[in-house]
Amino acid sequence: MAQVDKAVHVLSELFEYFVAHIEDVPSEYRAISPNDDVRAATDYVASMTDRYARGVFEELFIRAAASRSRDVRSNAPHAQAGAWPSFFRADAGVSPWRRPGVSNGLQEGYNLAS
Repeated sequence: MAQVDKAVHVLSELFEYFVAHIEDVPSEYRAISPNDDVRAATDYVASMTDRYARGVFEELFIRAAASRSRDVRSNAPHAQAGAWPSFFRADAGVSPWRRPGVSNGLQEGYNLAS
């Protein structure tokens, strides 16, 4: 049952994020339902495989949060921007899972398998 709870949590958080940040939903999903952001976000999250959803969740809520936390503590100038990693953006055309040094494993503290 713990696995189901974790999956529900991940999908719920992804859905809420993409509804609030519709610009991060790939354009082909927004084009299917041009005036319905909720449907576009729903279709996008529903199309994700388990592995891809875990990876996106990790990028949005674990790595990005850790990175912003480090930036704020160090007073880095880019900490004020609040932007998500550029390689995550739907229009970047590059999958974060194919970039060197970026793992699709969950090594930073959020283990969906336990």
